[in-house]
Amino acid sequence: MFKDAFIHTLIQVENDKKWMSVANWMNENFSVIQSDKTLLEAAKVLNELKLEFLPVVDSHHKPIGMMTPHHILEAFVSGRDKHMLLETMFFTQVAEIDEQSLLSELPFQSDNPAVYMVKNQQGMLTGLLTQKEILKGLTALMESYIQNDKVTDILSVILEKAYEGIAVVDENGIIIEFNEAYSKFTGVPRSVAMGRHVTDVIENTNLHETVQKGIPERGVLQNIQGQDMVVHRIPIWKNGKVVAAIGMLIFEGVSDIYRIYERLQLQKVMADTELPPLSSEGLSSLNQIIGTSEAISDLKRKARTAARTQAVVLLSGEKGTGKKAFAESIHLLSPFASKPFTTIHCTVEVSKNVDEQLFGMHGILTSGNESTLYLQDIEALSMTLQMKLLDCLRHAPEGFPVQLIISSTQNLYELAESDAFSSELYAQLNPLQLTIPALRNRKEDIPYLLSHYMQEICFRHKIPEKSFTTSAVTYLMNYEWKGNIEELIDVLEHLVSTVHSNSIDVTDLPQLIVEGQNIHTLENIKEKQDAEEKKMIIDLLDKTDGNKSKTAELLGIHRTTLYKKMRKFNI
Repeated sequence: MFKDAFIHTLIQVENDKKWMSVANWMNENFSVIQSDKTLLEAAKVLNELKLEFLPVVDSHHKPIGMMTPHHILEAFVSGRDKHMLLETMFFTQVAEIDEQSLLSELPFQSDNPAVYMVKNQQGMLTGLLTQKEILKGLTALMESYIQNDKVTDILSVILEKAYEGIAVVDENGIIIEFNEAYSKFTGVPRSVAMGRHVTDVIENTNLHETVQKGIPERGVLQNIQGQDMVVHRIPIWKNGKVVAAIGMLIFEGVSDIYRIYERLQLQKVMADTELPPLSSEGLSSLNQIIGTSEAISDLKRKARTAARTQAVVLLSGEKGTGKKAFAESIHLLSPFASKPFTTIHCTVEVSKNVDEQLFGMHGILTSGNESTLYLQDIEALSMTLQMKLLDCLRHAPEGFPVQLIISSTQNLYELAESDAFSSELYAQLNPLQLTIPALRNRKEDIPYLLSHYMQEICFRHKIPEKSFTTSAVTYLMNYEWKGNIEELIDVLEHLVSTVHSNSIDVTDLPQLIVEGQNIHTLENIKEKQDAEEKKMIIDLLDKTDGNKSKTAELLGIHRTTLYKKMRKFNI
């Protein structure tokens, strides 16, 4: 009876289109190419951005077909004209689904590398959905449910819906969930695996270390049953400590290798055509913006929308939050992706140099060449140059070839209101604003940032990768990071150069991070905040007679977020 109730709850969740709909789990961080582009331009995008899939869309952003490195390679090998327009080619047809479809309605199979093109009600392409996105959705559910001891039965149902191998261990490395797919692959029955230490069941695993260190690992190789497999290991944090970890076995290891091989072949073909690189800079894509928090996920969605509209984009946020990375990502998602990307730092560049770069004989705004211009810290632009920019934009012809992205560490609207920035220029810009949150406001992303940049820094210095103790990660998560990601990178650089052991503990951290932090006190503060938030949600649900949409609206959050919080607080 108890189990039936939980299964019924799962069915209810799956049928709630705000939670289990494709729109919540599809990949919105994808590139497209217009059908009026050439085969060579498509090859360039696939090669430079290392893409597995490249949707082809018409002028209204409606999907036409799908290209892959394999298709490009075949076209070149068969002697196709590299300058032929994509609209004249035949494409592999890919299933198209509505973004309100439910994940549970899709016929996914473990050996089928299918990709769906997701459309909105207007028929425009809004996302891609593969088995990995399905798994991501199920994992998000698991991370939510596993923190509640009362939902073991519903968690089991979710685990068995996953086509990948899934194992979950507790804080001691003991297996508490082991799905049928993993059981079949290892040959170890679930009943035998449950309750045993993970090292006794899965060979060459580091899942028990994921619990100890609290650092996620994605896309690492692990040899199981004589095969090199791709695995993800994700820690689950609760009240400042790791309570469990999820290990996901990706059965696509071999096909991933084939895709890498295809890319290498494609690169050789591209080299033979003497095609110049996409950019002289190593630009960031949305996939390189690290974080899984709701704030970052929402920003990525807005960035994609901004790139499609070609409106002036204002990136606001504190110093070091990653505004330039978002600017580069918007450029790569825009129709100007293959054109130059120029950054002018208004607080560093001398006014005369800025004037020449913008309005000179070969200036970006006067040359008539297609490009993306990123004006960093635009609030520092002199009033003279602001007026010159205003005049340029006012008299810009229709189809102005420059995409403009600006950034500010201050509130540009308030500056304009107080005459510290030209109100006329602000009105002319009429920017679409994306606010990048401070790192202290998305602390759940810190373990992912630590993992990514530690790997990057150690690789650059050609030294073995260092790890963190759980206590060290807890202190790092609770630090304020006034310098944001830039400060985090500086701290990691310092730790790599000063800590000689392979494990970094609290005693190794800079004194500034350790001073004033008391983990017990921090946990008490968090528990008090949770209690207050739970009471507020309950009060609003009572006030709205249980209307979740209205409650979410009053709280200023998405209905999906409300569901997550209700599960978290057992409401």
